[in-house]
Amino acid sequence: MKALIEEVMGELGHRLEARSLSLRLTVSQVTLQQLNHDLLFQLIYNLINNAIRYNKDGGEIIITDDYIPRKSYSLFIRDTGVGIPENEIGSIFDRFKKTDRNEGEGYGLGLSIVKSIAQYLGIRIEVKSEFTKGTVFSIIFPARMQGVI
Repeated sequence: MKALIEEVMGELGHRLEARSLSLRLTVSQVTLQQLNHDLLFQLIYNLINNAIRYNKDGGEIIITDDYIPRKSYSLFIRDTGVGIPENEIGSIFDRFKKTDRNEGEGYGLGLSIVKSIAQYLGIRIEVKSEFTKGTVFSIIFPARMQGVI
């Protein structure tokens, strides 16, 4: 997982610098199995890309995980960005969903793709957000996908 996130950051690192964002990556050396690398790359890429896009200049992205052998593995992508209003959280995975905010920017296809990939791979995505304070996306992998640490 750590190598995959570092691969994604190789593609997105320049965007962090352009926004003066810092990245804190604290992920264990968990190996997951029964996963399509390209699809998982795309899922994580979209979530980190959104964490950059909707962050505040000078903000932070924190990527951590939680591993309980043979029980659960979760990856958390947290940002210090603009957050998502509570009334919009239920529809952020809808295609081309527009927000009520003045920027006119919607959630586009990125989160719809994330949802489709998660469903296909059999993983769960949860989101918690506080408007104006940031968002946390949790990616929960079933025990059957756990390799060795």
